[in-house]
Amino acid sequence: MKNFLAILIITFLTFWGCSDEKPNPETDGVIAPDGISFSGYNWQIKSTDNIADSRYFCLTDKSNVRIDDEGHLVLKLTSMDAIWHGAELITQEDFGFGTFKIQIETDFTNFDRNVSFMASAINVTEDIFEGMTQAGLRYSFYGEENNPNPLSYILYATDKKYAEEYNSGNQYSQSKSVTTHEIKVLPDELAFESYVGTSKDELLAKYSTKTSDGSGNDYLDISFSKTFPSNKFIFTVCLGEFNEPEKGKDLEIKILKFEFTPHTDSYSKK
Repeated sequence: MKNFLAILIITFLTFWGCSDEKPNPETDGVIAPDGISFSGYNWQIKSTDNIADSRYFCLTDKSNVRIDDEGHLVLKLTSMDAIWHGAELITQEDFGFGTFKIQIETDFTNFDRNVSFMASAINVTEDIFEGMTQAGLRYSFYGEENNPNPLSYILYATDKKYAEEYNSGNQYSQSKSVTTHEIKVLPDELAFESYVGTSKDELLAKYSTKTSDGSGNDYLDISFSKTFPSNKFIFTVCLGEFNEPEKGKDLEIKILKFEFTPHTDSYSKK
């Protein structure tokens, strides 16, 4: 009887002492099948054999996503049996309001005009919600020969049928192969900033819903849902409406770093 009481007390104390502990996604998270770990987050890789099953109407294959020897994320566009496949992966973790920061090692000055690269926060919930469903950046010339700038910022809100894309229209050029991009999803603002290298000395583009025009945009029309039922982050490389790259060659994009800094008033799993 004494042994039974001792075991009961020890068990109670063990659970009581652990009750306030919070799960750590880096150590407790389980990588999904066809998943990888990058920058401390778990990512699910998507393969599509049918364009109808694709989120962005392009074929993707898990073999086009890998982590190199330095721990960087490599995304590829390759030809498989004469059919071109890109890459897509999305975080398993959910996020709240905050700032996403991405460092990319790719010279987009001469980026293939038929290829699209996207990095964005995305709401993938199946529930009914209000507000922005996607906000991020996209590199694409859309196949246009005279398009001077492939860098755009995208904002979508499917419930309000709202879509906006900002492009400065300026001639694009990089003095270094590395670019850094910040995507801020805040309670009262969506903001984007891109610059060459790791400092802000050479600005590529900048955009904010607070300063985009003088009319004062209605935040409910251009913001994420404040409840953030399922806000994740996604990377994609694909052809979209084209059948093959303009240059007819495999393409590779390297993501050096991905970071998320929660907003002070926001709940986030990281």
